[in-house]
Amino acid sequence: MMRSGSAGGVPAVAGAVVLQFMLEVTLGRVFAAPDVLLLVLVYLSINHGDRWSIEGAFWAGLALDMLLHQPPGASSLGLLAGMVVATLVLEAMPRESRGAYLLAGGAGSVACDAVFFAAASRPFILSLDSDMLIILPRAVLTLAAGSAAAAAGILAGMVRREAAE
Repeated sequence: MMRSGSAGGVPAVAGAVVLQFMLEVTLGRVFAAPDVLLLVLVYLSINHGDRWSIEGAFWAGLALDMLLHQPPGASSLGLLAGMVVATLVLEAMPRESRGAYLLAGGAGSVACDAVFFAAASRPFILSLDSDMLIILPRAVLTLAAGSAAAAAGILAGMVRREAAE
């Protein structure tokens, strides 16, 4: 599983899996839930190395599938596809930008959901009619969640600077 230097990321991914599960069983039943797990994996891959792109997506997706009683591997495939798209977006943009993180998360969310719905549909790929309509609202909610997290980080930094002065 995760190698040395990943001690801080494992609790973050575990917490994101639990949060994603709670969002899916509450907001996901009513309308759509943001893809918080993908945002956490994108953040960890930027700040702690690329192994989070593959190993984190695989194990987190498998755990989420077990919690939500979905076909095993459907979320893993979706998260892996989302991380590939997020990595391509990040390579095309400057890494210092907070906007790059948000765009990577939003684009990754679209890819993640498209692959997930294709992998989890029964029969395989043939029942994708109305399920695909939720992809755009989920991407918008993912961007909103990422923006809220970025704003909270900025505000926390401002409070720390004021306290230090």
